[in-house]
Amino acid sequence: MIATPNSSSATMTRALAHAMHALEAARAMDKDLSQEQRDAMGADHDALAVHLEKVAQAEAALERFRVVDGARLQARVTVGDGALDRGVRAAKARMRLELQRTALPQGADRVFGEQIAELIHSELRLEPTRVLEAVARFADVPEFPGKAEMLADLRDRAERQQAALAERDAGEVTEAGLRSALVHAVADASLALYQLEKRLLERFPRQRSYVRLFFAAAERSGERPASSGAAEESPQVP
Repeated sequence: MIATPNSSSATMTRALAHAMHALEAARAMDKDLSQEQRDAMGADHDALAVHLEKVAQAEAALERFRVVDGARLQARVTVGDGALDRGVRAAKARMRLELQRTALPQGADRVFGEQIAELIHSELRLEPTRVLEAVARFADVPEFPGKAEMLADLRDRAERQQAALAERDAGEVTEAGLRSALVHAVADASLALYQLEKRLLERFPRQRSYVRLFFAAAERSGERPASSGAAEESPQVP
């Protein structure tokens, strides 16, 4: 079975390599081939080499993005979330302490909520906005030493996290494009293999067993590779 358009890039790479090696082997080992047939197989080999390179390049580009840029952008979001949580916890504790002897001793609860966990355990994407909403409520509590610095610190942490999330979103769009390019490269390679099979069947009519040698068995989930069995006819050559 020829590797289908839905094959993984690894399966398609093996299928292309198998066909290319078989074409080279036929040109070198099959003494019954005419020079015209050898030349045609050489052209077939070179055409498949182009597809192999495209699949390899597309796969490498996707993997590099995932390992380098994708991982970096995710790390910024993960670390940024921890830094934001830590800043919120520290700010509420400091505010509660500073407002104990004011007319609004419960002001920290008004700003951050009675349960700090409800704020810092918000959905990752929503937490920075909720922290900025808390920052806006700083105006509702009395002044205390360091209030302005605390407000600025929390706003900066939240805005940094918003930027990190936006950069990650943009990265996911880029990754989707690279993944699509790989899917197209695999599909084009599958078509090239089908076209090769058609050409070989035209060159070697009634010799399906011989043509079959040029194609690796495609992997199918949950199935064992098909066995040729004892009744399989011996390959015929022209």
